[in-house]
Amino acid sequence: MGFSQLALDKRSTLLKLVDECDNIWACTLQYVHGRDAHFRVGGGWNRMVKARGLGDGVHIIVGAPYVGRNEKLFFSVVMY
Repeated sequence: MGFSQLALDKRSTLLKLVDECDNIWACTLQYVHGRDAHFRVGGGWNRMVKARGLGDGVHIIVGAPYVGRNEKLFFSVVMY
């Protein structure tokens, strides 16, 4: 079981991402069913990537306040 399965709820459609500067990015969240089931983050994600100037090779750490249904995740850029 991976991070997203432990931190997110399949029924959720909205997700707030909070960066290390306490900026909040309102994103959409979609659970994609299938053999390789996963979550797709959209909406504010693209705005955040552009605003922060992130691109290939950037590493981020994502954390959740607790195991279970989280509507807010925290992230920090660790390497450009």
